[in-house]
Order: sequence, then structure tokens, then C-alpha cells
Amino acid sequence: MVSLDAYRQNIRIEKRRAILEAAVEVFLTEGFQNAGMAAIAKRADVSTATLYKHFSSKDQLFGEMVEMHVNQFQVLPVGPEKLSAHDLKQDLNKLSVGFVNLISDQRTLSVFRNIIGEGDRFPIIQQLIYEKGRNPFKNLLIDFLNREDVAVQLAINDCGLAAEWYIGLLSYWLIFVPVFNPETTYSDSRISDIVNESIEMFLARYRVPSS
Repeated sequence: MVSLDAYRQNIRIEKRRAILEAAVEVFLTEGFQNAGMAAIAKRADVSTATLYKHFSSKDQLFGEMVEMHVNQFQVLPVGPEKLSAHDLKQDLNKLSVGFVNLISDQRTLSVFRNIIGEGDRFPIIQQLIYEKGRNPFKNLLIDFLNREDVAVQLAINDCGLAAEWYIGLLSYWLIFVPVFNPETTYSDSRISDIVNESIEMFLARYRVPSS
């Protein structure tokens, strides 16, 4: 039998989830500036007072919405047992799966369109996208490039800069092109080709020549 405290905790979790899911719809439909907390509460079927019990400001709500969206794609560390270090192309492909799925998702592209339209007025949007979406993958790459068995195969002086170059290769095709040309659509095979080509270019730049 579920205790009263456990029941109440489940209700709180369900309401928080409903608010976050409603926020996705409202932010992506109305934009950050025009998204109203009352409208989000109405869509989530909760009172405005309940919404503010969970989220004290629109900035906080937006940040946690982005984090929830990012977490759905599991941009998380890949255990050493899944990386061979004998095939860097394969390893980079495994590391990139979550991030590639994230940045090629249509809701993610809608968030970036909001940034273009409102980022100058609301720099918090840009900051949150970097903190919640981009930086975890960058840190994952840096950790991988710093591994001893990987570092000996690559001539990299600055792993942070190298990670930025790799992210830039992916982001140009998967974010920049579709955001500025909304008619652009990619098949799964095309996305796979973009990732493989980006990895090839990255390794061509940094791999130590075989003797």
C-alpha cells in the first residue's frame, strides 16, 4: 500500500512533468518573450500558484525545460568498456549518437530559431542552451581526447579547441543549414553521412601520421 507521503510526492512529480511538457509547447509556439506563465499553467491544467511553487521564474522554467529535452537524448558519458581506442572513428561515432539526435530533433531546431529571434534580448536563452545542451557533449569529448590511449594517436595541443572544431562540423550541417533554410530535411542515412564525414575531417586534421 502506498503511503500518503509517497502519494503526494507522486502527484508533485506528475504536476512538475505536466508543467514542463506544457512549457515545451508554449515556448516553441509563442517564443520566449510571448510565452506567459499563466498560459503554461492553463495548458498543464494546474493553477498559476501551483506553477510558481515548482518554478519561481520563467528563466528557471525554460532552463529545466531545456534540460528535460536534452536528457531525453542521453548525452551522457560512454563507459570505457564500450570504447576500443583501436578504432577512433567508431568511438567518435558512439560518443556522438546522443548529441546528433539532440541537434537534429525538430524541437531543438525550433529552440535555435527562438535564439535567433530573441537571443539578443534574452541572453539567458543562449546561456542555457550552452550549459544544458552543448557543454555536456563538449566535456564528454574532452575527456575522451585526454585519454592516454587516445591522446597518443592524435596530435592535439588544446583538447577544448579540438572539441569545438568537431562540434562546429556537426552543428553547421545539422543546425545552421536547417535553421536558415527550413525546407531542408535530412534522412537518417544523410545524417549518418554527415557524422561520418565530420569524423573523417576531424581525424584527418589531428591523427598522428603512421610511420
